[in-house]
Amino acid sequence: MAKPRKSRSKAGRRKSRDQVSDDLLGMMQAMAVDDAADYVSRGRAHRDLTDANLVCAWAAVFRAYSHNPEPAGPLRSALKDLGAELDLRRIEPPFDDVREDMERLKAATDQLFAQLRADPERLAEVERDVQLDLISFRARRDRPKNRAGEPSTRHGPMNSTITSICNGCPRNSCSVIRPRR
Repeated sequence: MAKPRKSRSKAGRRKSRDQVSDDLLGMMQAMAVDDAADYVSRGRAHRDLTDANLVCAWAAVFRAYSHNPEPAGPLRSALKDLGAELDLRRIEPPFDDVREDMERLKAATDQLFAQLRADPERLAEVERDVQLDLISFRARRDRPKNRAGEPSTRHGPMNSTITSICNGCPRNSCSVIRPRR
């Protein structure tokens, strides 16, 4: 007679949920880093603001965004750029100054989720998109950081010269020509 299957403990299920939460947090942090890199690549439009003016600008845009939280709108883009400049300067956004606006934004988010729950097809689509984003994040995070034996493209036109010089290195493992991709 086969033994009855043991159910997973609550601790085991919690660990899985905790891992998903950790992965989601990691994905959001990676997105913030990507946003900052994008902002820098576009020339850091807010770099000339004083710290005080930057904080005031962020609060003003956050207030406006809380009244019209359009994810792909210009206010969201401005908020991301101001947030990136704050991050680059290691300044915390003034959340205490926008508590009322945060409540308004939370209420709008709650309303959006209520609408999603009322439309099972749309909810399934959003859940699928989030799952695909999470899978993609995990794949990027977990890929090997250094692929030994692959030539580098990091050094551009100098690479062939460096490669010919470094081919004489013991075991052909010169780190100059073997950085991660």
